[in-house]
Amino acid sequence: MEEIVIEVKNMDSLNGSNHCEGDVMDIAYLNLRRKIAAALEDTNSDGKSFTEKLGDLIKLDDEYINKIYVVQELRFLYYPPDLDGNLQCVLTLNGPNHSKNSFYGFGKTAADAKNFASFNAIRYLESFLLDYNGEVRNSCNSTPDTIELEENLLGKEGEEEEYYPLEKNSDMNNVNNFSFF
Repeated sequence: MEEIVIEVKNMDSLNGSNHCEGDVMDIAYLNLRRKIAAALEDTNSDGKSFTEKLGDLIKLDDEYINKIYVVQELRFLYYPPDLDGNLQCVLTLNGPNHSKNSFYGFGKTAADAKNFASFNAIRYLESFLLDYNGEVRNSCNSTPDTIELEENLLGKEGEEEEYYPLEKNSDMNNVNNFSFF
């Protein structure tokens, strides 16, 4: 899949917001955000369930999605009904580096439980994408006040941070020095 990147010199004319000069828009990222937003819309509009929509998103084999879910079949584990009579299920999705993501769902039917778990997985994917590019998109919005605050909190460049090792006989090293109220 070929990635298309368009550099826009003046973003103000596109959406009326303030962006830095030379901000780069990643078209593939924006298209994926649109697909996820469409997947989160009401299922009655296109007749597809959230489970089908999640399966379609994972099968896209998109570089952003692959950072959280690898291409796979959806697997649900069902549990007995809760006290309200709702069936419960857990959707487990494999991530890169052998990580696993689990999403809980419940409903009157097995399809309802699957849809709820799939909806949670899509919402998690959406929040991951917001965090993934959010920092890059907003990094140019630093004002002199925020830069000064960061320097005060993190220390100015070139300054040595002070290190205070614990003394050998300090109270912090004495494990038996506890007081309970």
